[in-house]
Amino acid sequence: MENAQKIQKRSAFLTVLFVALLAQILQSYSLPQNKETVTGCPEPYNLTVTGQTSSTISFEWDESGTPDIGYKVWYHRSEDNFISPPVITTNLYHTFSGLSSGTYDIHVVAVCEADYSGGIIVVDIVL
Repeated sequence: MENAQKIQKRSAFLTVLFVALLAQILQSYSLPQNKETVTGCPEPYNLTVTGQTSSTISFEWDESGTPDIGYKVWYHRSEDNFISPPVITTNLYHTFSGLSSGTYDIHVVAVCEADYSGGIIVVDIVL
């Protein structure tokens, strides 16, 4: 019984030590400040819904630099877990139409020659 208590105390100590070390590591980590991924493909930002009806969602975003190819946009519908085919555009706006009622998440990433940027998402748009 004493061995089990020692093991339990040692396990609790190691857990606390691990959490403390992890917290220090996370505090010292910072994201890049220039809105670019490590790969160099510029990230879109400030994704905003500009309009919606019972079957459409319009949105726009800003760019932190011009990607080589454009932007890949798609949506996810929560009710049936449907993910739309992606659309490639060079515009800073897009409209999805013909949508059924439901809750949607909109995704946008920049597309470069051999890479994608980090993405931005607007979540829980209810039609």
